[in-house]
Amino acid sequence: MKFSFALKVGFATTALSITLTSTAVYWFYSQVNTIVQNQITGRLRDIGYMASFQFEEEDQAAIRRLQTLTEEQSILSTADIQGIPAGEFKLGLVPAVAAAAMQTPDFQRIVQLLRRIEQVSQSDIQPLQDFYPQADWETSNLATYLMVNIPEFPDYQFLRFIGSSRHEEIGDWPGNPLGNTYAISDQVFARTFGGEAQTTGIYKDIYGTWITAALPIKNSQGEVLAVLGVDYNAQTEANQLRALQYICYAIILAGLVLSILLSALIARWLGQPITQLRDAAEQVQAKNFDVSLAVKSQDELGLLAQAFNSMIAEIRSYAHDLETKVTQRTHELQIANAEISNLYERLKEENLRMGSELEVTRKLQQLILPKEAELERIPGLDIAGFMEPANEVGGDYYDVLQHNGRVKIGIGDVTGHGLESGMVMIMTQMAVRTLLKSNETDSRQFINILNQAMYDNIQRMGSDKNLTLALLDYYDKSLTLTGQHEEMIVVRTNGDVERIDTIDLGFPVGLESEIKDFIFKTELTLEVGDVVVLYTDGVTEAENPHGELYGLERLCRIVQQYKQESAAAIRQAVIEDVRGHIGTQKVFDDITLLVLKQK
Repeated sequence: MKFSFALKVGFATTALSITLTSTAVYWFYSQVNTIVQNQITGRLRDIGYMASFQFEEEDQAAIRRLQTLTEEQSILSTADIQGIPAGEFKLGLVPAVAAAAMQTPDFQRIVQLLRRIEQVSQSDIQPLQDFYPQADWETSNLATYLMVNIPEFPDYQFLRFIGSSRHEEIGDWPGNPLGNTYAISDQVFARTFGGEAQTTGIYKDIYGTWITAALPIKNSQGEVLAVLGVDYNAQTEANQLRALQYICYAIILAGLVLSILLSALIARWLGQPITQLRDAAEQVQAKNFDVSLAVKSQDELGLLAQAFNSMIAEIRSYAHDLETKVTQRTHELQIANAEISNLYERLKEENLRMGSELEVTRKLQQLILPKEAELERIPGLDIAGFMEPANEVGGDYYDVLQHNGRVKIGIGDVTGHGLESGMVMIMTQMAVRTLLKSNETDSRQFINILNQAMYDNIQRMGSDKNLTLALLDYYDKSLTLTGQHEEMIVVRTNGDVERIDTIDLGFPVGLESEIKDFIFKTELTLEVGDVVVLYTDGVTEAENPHGELYGLERLCRIVQQYKQESAAAIRQAVIEDVRGHIGTQKVFDDITLLVLKQK
């Protein structure tokens, strides 16, 4: 399809204008968002610092007594606490015991202190508060509370409330009684027990939109007795930021309309003389050398018209001496052929260079795959892996990593093949390892953060690549599966085959910037001798010369047949069977297989 010069100019002008407008608007919105959140978190941190100094020795003694009371009267076992989902609460005391304890002077002392902190801090977090009636603790935009650690969990993943300014039921708020046990969903509180104040950005839960600051309450020896939490209701700021976002969208849309109109005018202004030049060139092509252009300007187009007229005059002159012209053109063709030959040699050198780059990328992929020695050090599992790319650089990914006594297993499939797919695979491996080293233990948050990082890099590459990705967390015969990929096969020691569909456990990574709401997980327990098989579609969709697919049923039968063998033997049996099925047929996709067997 041919496009006119005017259309190309219009498209280029529109693209440039909308890109500049969108970039400027995005930068402005990002700066405003950052400033708003930084101001609120800074004020919350200041409030928390000032409040932490209000806890005198008697208050600290009350904290220790309440902590001892909740530990001695707790009705939750360690297993009960471990069963609390992240971000949720569970009553830790019998309601009657909690109600009686909340009437004690220690609890009332703590609650009144928290409410005083909350009320006094209103003017700090909202400077315009003086223009409105003073809010009491039930209507305040702030909420304060105290949490202590549970000795059975030194990693601070579970905490216990010993005081809250909102411990009673208020409207839809169910209250926060003494001894309420909380499974943290954010590492902010856990890091605060290390002695440093922490803050979050804007986040949402079922009760509203919030920003939280967490401050350590220390004794005279510098030990952290408890963590003071300060929640700020940021719904107003979130609404204002959303309104600003809509305004930015409107500005971008208006910029697009104006860009199209301006581009149309520019294209018409430039296109008219170009059209005249084209018509004249068509006349010359038809052997009409009497054509000429009316020069109406002294700009570049006018100079081009002058050059065209001069060229036609020369052509008319050359027409009288055809033999000389042919000789001249022959000489010019010889020069052109020499240049083409030089260009051909340069292209050969460029192809060799690109081939070398692909070979380097392929070797990098092979280097970062887990080695046999690494797999042998994985406790509790016998593991064997295999990957064979269809081209020089493949898009399949698998890895087995170990950190702090836990095992992270990943398998994925990048769309397409070649250099871009290989780069995305390498970036995925690095992102998984980095997140694992950063002690991110929430499997859903793990994939969400990884997706955001991958999406940004893929957008920077200007690529349309994405990948299916499933991550398994293994610990003490327990597997947690998260993310969307091919079905996972589990063959039990009694021969039963389980196929676990992952379609509802995730979303393709790198396709959208935010996928947290689509990520879920499932768990299963392995017994000694159970076999788990992970694979990419290069296995199940391998074709024989008749176009028949290898299929998932055949894969299950082979694994079931060799379930008593080692992981390496099972892997070898599957690969040999797949290759036997393919025969002389060309391999169209990467083949990746990972076999896990419970020891």
